[in-house]
Amino acid sequence: MTNPPRISLGLCALVTLSACVQQTAGTTVSIEVIPADDSSFLSSNGEEVNLEQAWLTLGGMELIPCDSLSSSLGRWLAPLWPIGTAHAHIGDAPTRIGSPLVLDLVDASKSVAFGVLSPPAQSYCSLDVWVIPADDDSRGLPSDTRMDTRTFMLLGEWTSADTTTSNSLRILGADSAIVNLPFETALELDPATPTATLQLRPAVSTWFEGLTLETTSGVEQSRAIMENIALGFELHVNSPEN
Repeated sequence: MTNPPRISLGLCALVTLSACVQQTAGTTVSIEVIPADDSSFLSSNGEEVNLEQAWLTLGGMELIPCDSLSSSLGRWLAPLWPIGTAHAHIGDAPTRIGSPLVLDLVDASKSVAFGVLSPPAQSYCSLDVWVIPADDDSRGLPSDTRMDTRTFMLLGEWTSADTTTSNSLRILGADSAIVNLPFETALELDPATPTATLQLRPAVSTWFEGLTLETTSGVEQSRAIMENIALGFELHVNSPEN
């Protein structure tokens, strides 16, 4: 369990900042994305949703030290951004993985490795997750579905609470968000506990929270889904101290 996430929706400008952070030999944090929850579910408004495809792009992740108020790339840039549709590679650093990964949330049956960090040995209190549109060299791009320039894509069917007639579902999004996921207790990396694993799980069934498909337009649906994606992550911290 983690504390509630903090979210910055925004325009991802092209970023090539290099980090001034030193690595600590032997200190590693592995980040995995574990399979999402069910692709068939009832929404909070009683609509039945059956997803045949669900794709999500994670643009990067950054480990945030407890004693830092403004060191992360997201904290520097988030106040400057209105919502938008540009995309970028964030750039790697000892505390940051900046290689975008496109996730198949319907067919995934096992964890997917996002990457491995070699951060300085110190205390870390949260993880920044960048949700941004994919580009043509993002990892995991599907060969039969266009995901470049898209943050998410949902395809399937839905049925209202008042009928058994199925309707086609197609919701696309290209907005961006920086989601800060606080740890329930600080992650302590030191010579005694030099390694940890972070497991991130997208909770797809929460993406339709508060959304009524029958009465909303495509643009409204896309914006609501994007906001719920940012809220719908579960983070598990596995280390000797957590």
